[in-house]
Amino acid sequence: MKFREKILIITASFLIIFTAIILFLILPLLKDVTQSNRQIEDRRIVYEINKRRSENLVSFQKDIENIQLQNDILKNMFINETNQLSFFRDLENIAQSNSLNLNYNLEEASKKSKSPKEVLINISLEGKYNNVLKFIAGLEALDYYIKFTSFSFKSTTIQNIQVTIQAITYWQ
Repeated sequence: MKFREKILIITASFLIIFTAIILFLILPLLKDVTQSNRQIEDRRIVYEINKRRSENLVSFQKDIENIQLQNDILKNMFINETNQLSFFRDLENIAQSNSLNLNYNLEEASKKSKSPKEVLINISLEGKYNNVLKFIAGLEALDYYIKFTSFSFKSTTIQNIQVTIQAITYWQ
């Protein structure tokens, strides 16, 4: 064989061996690597989703705790129908501490049964102007939610005034 044929055979052999190595070793390994890469990426996406869900869960639990605290505060703002005497006692104590004559009556604002129930209260006061202002401030300072709808002032003597207050209270 001539030298040229030997080189051609050796080169062809290397090309065949090199092609076989690429086809039977490198391409399957490359395929496995890309498949593993996809699986890793899928797992990373699932991890990120679960991480966000757990962060949202922690945030959601904090929101629930805050809502429960606010719910407890709101429950205390409504006048409890079974313990309504404490509300009237508070009204009378504020009036008495400010030397005012107090009269009040209640009317149910709506006949529909909804919770909390709206009850209209008419309060009549008579006394000194400063004491009436202190009564209103004391009424606002109570833990109960009271929505004032109207005020009416009328002078009875030089020092005394008569005040009529209409407000909506909420009962549960």
